[in-house]
Amino acid sequence: MRKRKLFIISQKALLVLLIFVIVFPSGCGSNGQANPEPQPIREGGGYSSILQSLLSGIAKGAGNQIGGDVMGLILSELGWGNSGNNTEVDALNNMASMLQTIISQLNDIENKLDALFVQLDITKEEIIANTNDPTAAITQINTFHSNLSLMVQGKSPGSANKQDMLNFANNVEFNYQIENDVNLIHDAILPPTIAKKPVIDNFTDLALNNIKAKGVDPVAAYDGIEKYFSQLLFYQLKGANLVVEAKNAKQKAGTPDPVDAKTYWDGYIKNTYQPEVDNFVTNIYRLILSRVDLVNTSSFLPADATRILARLNFFLLQTLNQDHYGLRVTLIGTQDLVNSVVPMNAKNKGTGQIYSGTGTLKTLSGPTYDYWSGNNVKSSSNYTLITYDFGNVPVGNYDILDGTNNVIGSATVQTYKDDYTLDPTGTIHYGHVVIPKRVGAKDAFYNNVHWNWWSANLKNTGANGNASVKWTGLSGSAQSSSYHGDDELQTIFVFAGDKSYPLTVHYSVQANGSTTAHVSSATGGVSSYIYYRVGLWDATTNAAVNVFKTNHVTASCSNYQSGQSCNNTKSIGDNVQGSFVFPNPSPGHTYYIFFNCHIDGGSDSYGTTSPSGNIKLDSIAGNIYISF
Repeated sequence: MRKRKLFIISQKALLVLLIFVIVFPSGCGSNGQANPEPQPIREGGGYSSILQSLLSGIAKGAGNQIGGDVMGLILSELGWGNSGNNTEVDALNNMASMLQTIISQLNDIENKLDALFVQLDITKEEIIANTNDPTAAITQINTFHSNLSLMVQGKSPGSANKQDMLNFANNVEFNYQIENDVNLIHDAILPPTIAKKPVIDNFTDLALNNIKAKGVDPVAAYDGIEKYFSQLLFYQLKGANLVVEAKNAKQKAGTPDPVDAKTYWDGYIKNTYQPEVDNFVTNIYRLILSRVDLVNTSSFLPADATRILARLNFFLLQTLNQDHYGLRVTLIGTQDLVNSVVPMNAKNKGTGQIYSGTGTLKTLSGPTYDYWSGNNVKSSSNYTLITYDFGNVPVGNYDILDGTNNVIGSATVQTYKDDYTLDPTGTIHYGHVVIPKRVGAKDAFYNNVHWNWWSANLKNTGANGNASVKWTGLSGSAQSSSYHGDDELQTIFVFAGDKSYPLTVHYSVQANGSTTAHVSSATGGVSSYIYYRVGLWDATTNAAVNVFKTNHVTASCSNYQSGQSCNNTKSIGDNVQGSFVFPNPSPGHTYYIFFNCHIDGGSDSYGTTSPSGNIKLDSIAGNIYISF
């Protein structure tokens, strides 16, 4: 006999192609993001349409509605139905067919598991490690489900023994065993205590680790998580259907339960099913947000986010049994840019028709980023998610407009079948686009800090640079005399966190300079000196926090006699880059990153001497930023 496999699912990655693009006017979005290339979306192979049918069917059965797509009324129809009623005959046949379809779908998923687990380099044992294992519950549900399938084969409404139907119902209800099995699957997804780990969380953690460490395909990771979750829902819904069957049969037999089928079903959807779906969605957003680029504006969301989110939204529309697909928009942004629902419209490019979007806001947690308000910066890990529904709009191309009618994206609504296959014969209109809202740390730093430049103590020296050009430099020389000077470029910001939080300053600067001591026909000596410093200063306490980099050189000619000559040159050519972790910035303190230059030179000689020097710090703009 074939050994029963563990309940964990897998599936090949999503198939074929569908195009969804993010397009911004003038090559950029409202946050300056460049247009990414159109991304293909794999399609087909979905199981969520069967889940949707099952959800709808059980809901109707729990409400004692008869019809071609009802579920949960097999026992009551077999024992108490009217064999001459064609509607009931059709309903019974359809219910029996759905029972077999569920088995077929589960077998199909299971048969595709191994290849995907190899692709993800994840074992079944790893996924269920330290989780509540529902295998025993699933086994019992499968046993009862199989018995129900056998009971309906070849039967017509009212043809079965009523006592047999009632006995089966009582066995389902005995000690709430099937209800407990349903709850045990829930406890694998959402354990009631912290002693065990949520199984979807565990799968997502493993996938994220292998995406980073082994280059696993994130779309395949999504596919595995989705299908794994789908399989758990299939098993759980098989159990919930059994409970509804039992309660309806007992109601028909005149021995109703205190909790009727509809009350049980409504409670299951609200308290069990919906929280499980929420957990799945949270993990998919974690799959995306864990891989965001917080440094560069143009690549905030990972390249696969568009494909994954288009599939996720399609899956959720079915899993939540919503009544239409239509045009959907997902906005993901950092909360310094968006923290409330913003108006959004869609304009059909062909007809000019405008459709308003209804937005639903949610806060997500993700990697800590720099949250700017003016030149005040703090750490934050809160992201804004807004999902927009524009209704079941016609097929076509659409511009996505903000509240002031600026085009911030575009989408194509096309026709699909319910398995997420793009097909002109399908009945589903669906389109999806992602709008990212994030200014990367480099751009945010450049745009928000205050820049200041000063020079001082200048003698025979020219100071070059200012806050606008983001570079600083000095150049000086003297004939049989001296020169000196200082200048500095500063980037000023305020740490605005309500408590200390480690802050990292990333820096990069090019330092170039030279200094020369020249003696000709002189006695005595001459020297010249240049140096630079790059560091972090606490302006509130007027003290250096750290000097990231400093360098200096001295050129000199000493103890020369008349008739002798000397020409000594020293140079600096440093490409300075790195990062400094500031472990305890003080809330409310003003800090600045400084780029300081100094030159000086002089002579104690009699005759012809020529000290000179120059130092320049540049390549600063765009290479200095803060992260947390």
